[in-house]
Amino acid sequence: MTDINPNKILSFLGALVFVGLGICIGILIGINMTKQEFSPQDWVNESQIEVYSNKFCVNYGNITWASYTDTKSMIPTFGKNANGIETKPNNPNQLKVGDIISYKYGSELIVHRITQISYDKNGWYAITKGDNNSCDDGIKVRFSQINGVLIALIY
Repeated sequence: MTDINPNKILSFLGALVFVGLGICIGILIGINMTKQEFSPQDWVNESQIEVYSNKFCVNYGNITWASYTDTKSMIPTFGKNANGIETKPNNPNQLKVGDIISYKYGSELIVHRITQISYDKNGWYAITKGDNNSCDDGIKVRFSQINGVLIALIY
């Protein structure tokens, strides 16, 4: 009969736990590194913002107010109680990855973030995704579909 050495068993179990933790940490780091986060560009300069004791002004041309449907697709960026200020871009070159746009898709108006910009035989297009969605919208958004780009959020 073979004698079992408790120290060897404890050493083996310790090494097994260490390797297991290393694998778990590696997986978590890999997941965190693959998550893409995009920030919108600065559409409004600080000099265009005026703050008073009872109001604030954004001196920016061609703006409209927007409210949002509670689809939860843009949480945590905004939800149903947020108010948006949008502007209509003049050309697709003004739009950058990270900008949040509203665009027409059939009878729907969708508000999602640009995650990719590219060109094909039909010209410029953007790929968009809701911040809370696991995948992109699955369509090429053409410049002609774009209603506006979000330049300010008021909660």
